[in-house]
Amino acid sequence: MKIMGLEDNALFLSCWYERSRPVPLICMLTMIMGIMFLSFLSASMSASSPEAMWESLFHVVITIQAVVLILGGSFFASRMASRERTSETLDFHRNSPQPVVDKVIGLVAGSTCVEWFIFAVLFMVELPFALLASVTVKQIILFNVSLILSGIFFHTTAAMVSLLSKQKKGTSSLGYIFLFFWFGMPAVAYAMSSAASPFFAYLLGSAAFQYIFPDKAGHLAGRFYLFDCPLIILQALVQVPLVFLMFNGLKRIFSLPNSAAWSKKDVLCFCGFLFFMVVGFFVSNYIHMGETLANGVITKIYPHSFKALLQQEVPMFSGLFVMAGIVASFFCVPSYFKRAKYEVFIKNGVTRDKAVLDDGATSLVVMLLYVSLGIVFATPYLFVAGCSTFKGLAYVIILSSYVMAFAGFLEYFRLGRFRNNKIFFMTAMAVVWMFIPWVAALMLNFKLAGNISVASISPFFGVGYAVSLLLESKPVDMVGVVSPCLVAGLMWLLAYQEWVAVKKQVAGAIS
Repeated sequence: MKIMGLEDNALFLSCWYERSRPVPLICMLTMIMGIMFLSFLSASMSASSPEAMWESLFHVVITIQAVVLILGGSFFASRMASRERTSETLDFHRNSPQPVVDKVIGLVAGSTCVEWFIFAVLFMVELPFALLASVTVKQIILFNVSLILSGIFFHTTAAMVSLLSKQKKGTSSLGYIFLFFWFGMPAVAYAMSSAASPFFAYLLGSAAFQYIFPDKAGHLAGRFYLFDCPLIILQALVQVPLVFLMFNGLKRIFSLPNSAAWSKKDVLCFCGFLFFMVVGFFVSNYIHMGETLANGVITKIYPHSFKALLQQEVPMFSGLFVMAGIVASFFCVPSYFKRAKYEVFIKNGVTRDKAVLDDGATSLVVMLLYVSLGIVFATPYLFVAGCSTFKGLAYVIILSSYVMAFAGFLEYFRLGRFRNNKIFFMTAMAVVWMFIPWVAALMLNFKLAGNISVASISPFFGVGYAVSLLLESKPVDMVGVVSPCLVAGLMWLLAYQEWVAVKKQVAGAIS
């Protein structure tokens, strides 16, 4: 075996030996064969003709192929990465002289080697079905290429997420699977089937089944901004950059174990890419809405008017703006030790010109850049909504305030004396985001339509109010706009005090 030098890859061989144990391997293959046999038997008994029976068998094969590769492969990629982390063999591999890229490839490829082998076998099984009138070789190839893209993306993401955990103990995978199917599966199903922002459908790989079931999954039209592209091109455009992002995160975990998984540059690139893609699909939906309505392409999941399109897209973008900013804060805000190290370098004149993208630099500049990106990409929504400049300004100020307030408080927490007490962080967030706004809402008897007031300091109330400014032509409540701005200013004032405190501590230690 000379593919990418995997025969000398320690991480690949470690995962390979674990996955190729006879008993688990035989049990897994027995379960797959049993499911296929039962499905074949059910399809053959209920089919009305031989053509329909073989077509049903083909659908069984491709479904099992997708489930094994996407779900099974992601599960084992997460499990193997968790094993390396909890058994602390990750430190051994981290210190080996092997190139970091080889380590990452070995981990992802070794943990999913069985699933890729099954995928290849089932691909060979699918080819004879091209003799059917309803199936072509082109459909089979495009379906498999789509699955390959999704498999690489999900496997890399699963390994990345598992290695992000700092816990030394392993966690129950069955518990996570139960939580996912209970809470996450409805959201995933909606994202794969809804016309609202096809970005998520391409991200989750639902384009694959549109090649096989074009009539039943026809909500993806291949439109992006002003371009009409093949579905596989758009899927690659969505997933491949994110694969590189996950790959960079894995590389940093191996090479910089005490740093955040993604650098500030990576976070900014990811957020800019996310906004660019989501807005691109919104623009294409808006441009082609008249054509869609004229052709009568109306389904239960597709917006039936321009207003319905806005009612789907504006809340989604607004929530994405705030949530992505909160997630970005966790990777951009420096820890106390990174900040102290940064100050030591500055004191000794060793730092690279006080680079704002350094891991120890404040997140203020980066978060301002993030907010600027969000405001730029919010422009199409404001234009389509046809709101006044004042309301549009209030909308972006409210959303930006939540992002800046959270980043400021997180920086204050990580640099302050309570940085080791996570209960302090959770309590403070609960008071500001839940307790105070809830009391304000109670005093108004939850009639917030005309007076959002203090309740706007919480995004749980304020994001809905910001969306209503665009969709329902509500008047601007100046208290509702100013309150989150004041909170953001206060949080960064507290963070600034901690900057000064860290600088004094470093100066005293050096002197």
